[in-house]
Amino acid sequence: MIPEAVKNSDDAITYLEDQGYSFIGEETYDADGKIVQQQNYEKDGYTVMAYVLPAGADQCIVVYTIPSDETAPEGADNPVTTILNSIH
Repeated sequence: MIPEAVKNSDDAITYLEDQGYSFIGEETYDADGKIVQQQNYEKDGYTVMAYVLPAGADQCIVVYTIPSDETAPEGADNPVTTILNSIH
């Protein structure tokens, strides 16, 4: 979804906006000791949530997409939580 040339979250926002995504917000939180930045976008009736977190010397981006009229599950109900907690 995001090319390797994107090196930070500001670059990611610019890239996705250039692809027609509308940036609708972001938040930063701690997930099992790792700082995660969640960026939210909308496009074509879908909400796209991109979770950016450190993975060793690199950054990992996990993307979760749902229809715009649905609410994202939170905490343990969100399948992304298990993925984020498994990344060391």
